[in-house]
Amino acid sequence: MLFKKWNLGKAIVWYAWVILFVGAIMFTYKSYLGGFRDFTWTEYFFVLGRILVIGITVSFFVLGILSYLNRNRLSLISSTENYRIEVPNAKPIQLNLNQVMYIVSDDNYVDVHMVANGKRKKLVIRSSLKNIESQIVNPLSPIYRCHRKYLINIAYFKVKKNTSRNTSLQLINYAENIPVSKQYADAIVKLLQIRH
Repeated sequence: MLFKKWNLGKAIVWYAWVILFVGAIMFTYKSYLGGFRDFTWTEYFFVLGRILVIGITVSFFVLGILSYLNRNRLSLISSTENYRIEVPNAKPIQLNLNQVMYIVSDDNYVDVHMVANGKRKKLVIRSSLKNIESQIVNPLSPIYRCHRKYLINIAYFKVKKNTSRNTSLQLINYAENIPVSKQYADAIVKLLQIRH
């Protein structure tokens, strides 16, 4: 349950507690070997603070570099996983993000357009797009929001039109076009240029 809705704030708190715990154990062990002769609370908190700063700096630097270098590879791994989607008043649904082309909001429902074994299908779920987005969009996922009504899998799209006033995407091998809101246009176009 602790890791179900993980976010940056929880990660920072978790890593801080782990680093502080390790620092406390290290300092206590060092003091034990020294016979507790040099043990002072000031020194104890100084060591904990130093370990915390060094640990967080190194962790975020290493994680930042790894996520930058491995984003595409990790997103492919993530896209092959089955995601369990919790929906109100219904059984959970399993989705393989590699099969999801796009998801469109239709009032109180979302239409999940998928392709499996070369055949297209549409899955209708009684849920909000925001609920679905909160469960499948993450830094490793190939799913991105491009419009208030659409989530797309960037592996299935190419840029059809990109002007200062209008951006739209085309589903590869199909005639369907998806609008892109101005607030998402730059990021989506950059992602698609990197991807294709």
